[in-house]
Parts: sequence; structure tokens; C-alpha cells
Amino acid sequence: MQHDILNVVTTVYLETSIVSYLAGPIKARDMIVAANQTITREWWSFRRHAFELFASALVMVPRVYEVCRTEGYSPPFVCTPQELMGS
Repeated sequence: MQHDILNVVTTVYLETSIVSYLAGPIKARDMIVAANQTITREWWSFRRHAFELFASALVMVPRVYEVCRTEGYSPPFVCTPQELMGS
């Protein structure tokens, strides 16, 4: 049986700021925050499909689901770090 290494999906547990950059309104007055939000949204649009994403239930507020639905993004799966590690 052959395994195609290109079909392996990497699991990623998202740090809370990533989710907040995705869900938060663009803050034009704070250039660093606005840049981080733009980069996060671009990554989510073009690269998130290459990963199996997980996030804490604490950060998965309705706004995150709303943004994902509006933008056509798939929301991350919800779990704890311990669940992700199989503990």
C-alpha cells in the first residue's frame, strides 16, 4: 500500500488571537492589528483548507461562526488541547 505524503493533513490548534483576528472588525486606526487581521483572513481564505483546524470552545463565540458563514470559511473544530492530544 502506497502512502501519498501530499495527502497528509496537518492538525493545527489555533491560538486565541488567530480566532479574534478572524472574527474582529478591521481596526484601521491600529495599523499592526489591521495588518494582522488582513494576514489572518488571507491565510484563512487561501491556506486553511490544507489543515485540520481546532480551537477552544472559549473562543468560538457566535461572531466567529457568523464571519465564517459570511465569508464562506469553514469554522474550526472545537476541542480542548487535551482532547486533541488524545489525553
